[in-house]
Amino acid sequence: MDRDSLLLLTTLVSKLRRRQVKGSFATAQATVACLRSIVSKAQWQTMGELIELLRDAGKQLVRVNQTEYTIGNMVRRVLFIVRQEMAARDERESEPKAESDDGRVRLTRSLSLSLLYDDDGEVHFPEDDGETVCEALLGGIDELNDELKNAHKNIADQALEHIHADDVILTFGHSRTVEQFLKAAARKRKFKVFVAQTAPSFAGHTMAVNLAAANIDSTLIDDAAVFALMARVNKVVISASAILADGSLLAVPGTHLLALSCKSHSVPLIALSGMYKVSMAFSGEDGGGGGGPGEVLPFEEVAELERVHVDNPSFDHIPPSLVSLLLTNYGGYNTSYVYRVLGEYYNSEDAVL
Repeated sequence: MDRDSLLLLTTLVSKLRRRQVKGSFATAQATVACLRSIVSKAQWQTMGELIELLRDAGKQLVRVNQTEYTIGNMVRRVLFIVRQEMAARDERESEPKAESDDGRVRLTRSLSLSLLYDDDGEVHFPEDDGETVCEALLGGIDELNDELKNAHKNIADQALEHIHADDVILTFGHSRTVEQFLKAAARKRKFKVFVAQTAPSFAGHTMAVNLAAANIDSTLIDDAAVFALMARVNKVVISASAILADGSLLAVPGTHLLALSCKSHSVPLIALSGMYKVSMAFSGEDGGGGGGPGEVLPFEEVAELERVHVDNPSFDHIPPSLVSLLLTNYGGYNTSYVYRVLGEYYNSEDAVL
């Protein structure tokens, strides 16, 4: 790996360790930028070498923060781009040529392909061809970057298909994706929003203020009032922190109880998520992790107590049976369709980095 790429990787690892890069979206963008640098600047001669470089970088990034699934997702997406390009070039180069010999048609292997392989079976590219391959890979990564930048807008563009006039909507905490989704619908529809405050972070306060600033009828409610209000609600809209391979979700703590309330009252639960949050991991593989106890219970209140253990989980796990619709930047999916989505965006060889 070249010096610039190594420096960028080391810097990103340090920022992730210190929690200077927060949020799935920012983490995904930083990861893609780091991997793009490796593809464009690192000294690699074969696709196999490039894949190993990317996998090594991915392992270092994932090891730092195993609760942020978008890191591994972006590494696998870039590896998928590389493998697609490798397969496409192999297919083009291995196309047989027809030659006439004494009136008979004889198929021969393309000479150019035989020149590309070394004794170990690795594919080597001539200098000019290598530059073309690199440009193709960078083009694919740039498309991935564009997908990330437009993810929130593409989800918001679908708002009018799911929110109708005079709907009563319940959301939980603050999410940039949900906020833009509701604001997009409010441009043409009038509806009411209940926002659960999401203690102890109280992120719902920010959501309620932002929605009110956009002239949306919003009401901040206590988390304990969710079940009582559910009978008045038409649909619940939340943001998923991660979509797992079995169709289940990871979301902010407290969302599981909200989902159970939806199930009890037969209220549809719509989960908004960019495609970059769809993960090949299953529930419990990497561990949910947790935050510091001081976020839940101030140290001053327990200074004189002994043998106090405080759990502060980072996520709630929501089974696929409690989710009515997954709404992504590429449209809506049922939770049972996630396995097909994985096949379209990831390679099975990269399930374990």
